[in-house]
This record gives sequence, structure tokens and C-alpha cells, in this order.
Amino acid sequence: MVESAAVPRHQAGGAVPISTRIATITTTTTTTTTRSRGLFGMGEHKCLLSQCCCGCSLRTGSLAIGIIGLVFAALHAIYGIYHGINGISQGWVNMVVGILNVILCAVLIQGIRLEKRSMIMVWVWVQSILIAINIILGVIEIILTLNFIVAILLFIIMGIAVYCVLVVRSYAISISSGTGGMA
Repeated sequence: MVESAAVPRHQAGGAVPISTRIATITTTTTTTTTRSRGLFGMGEHKCLLSQCCCGCSLRTGSLAIGIIGLVFAALHAIYGIYHGINGISQGWVNMVVGILNVILCAVLIQGIRLEKRSMIMVWVWVQSILIAINIILGVIEIILTLNFIVAILLFIIMGIAVYCVLVVRSYAISISSGTGGMA
């Protein structure tokens, strides 16, 4: 804050002029608010994990999530091809989704290898969108069928998926802060 030389910093008795106090409070509040805000005004550093399950580092956990996701996506694509060949048209859709997930997991693994936050965050954003879509479709299916076993399975699977997104996101944030995800 720049003060003019004509305005004394302190008045008689050690009091600070009101205009100086207001400017100081405004400056402090603005600095703190902009520093703590992330994208769209939300705190970027909420829901951070310091390590993955079983005590392994965020990097190791993220790499495991990428590799396991890659294997399941490849199996999903093969399963889709099998159904497509047998005349089930939904199989071709499953094949395309599987191939896109293979590409996405490959981007995640490469982002972890190169420590590129942007590549890792692509996986985080796409998975977050897919989780939201799956929850909506799952709730619709539960309402239509009143099948509580599906509800329990959906709750467990989406919980695991959200945890995986939190692990990978925490690793991406640790890259940008310079800690490297080592816990």
C-alpha cells in the first residue's frame, strides 16, 4: 500500500487513521481471498489425500489406478467386440467406450510418468463426468426396477471410483505444489 507523505502514519496517542485501517483490511482480505480460490471460486485444495490406500504414495497409487483401469478398459473393448460380432449392437458401443477408456488411461499413465499435471487432470475431469452420469443412470434404473442389490453395488462401485479420482487429483495437485506426491 502506498501512503502519501502528508498523511501521518499514526495520529497522536498511537492511533492509526481510519482510512489507513480500512485500506489495510481491504488489501489483506483481497489477497487472502484470491490466494485461496481455485477454479470457479472453489477451493482447489479441498479433499486432498496425503497417501493412497495401504500407505503407498500418491504417485504409486495413481499409477496402479491407471494400469488397472487400462486392463479393465481393454477387457471392456474386447467384450464389446465379442458382443458386436454375435449381433448385439450395444457391443459396438461398448467397444468404442472401451477404446476411449484405453486412450484415457494411457494419457493418465503417460502424465504420471512425465509428471504433467494437465494430462493427469484430463483423466480426473472425464472420470468425474462419467461418475456423475453413471450415478444418474443408476438412480434411474433403481427407481424403475426397485432392485436394492443394484443400489448397493452402485454405491460401492461409485465410492471406489470417487476414491480413485481423489487419489489421482491429489497427486496432480502435489505435482503442481512441488511435493511430487511422495507420502
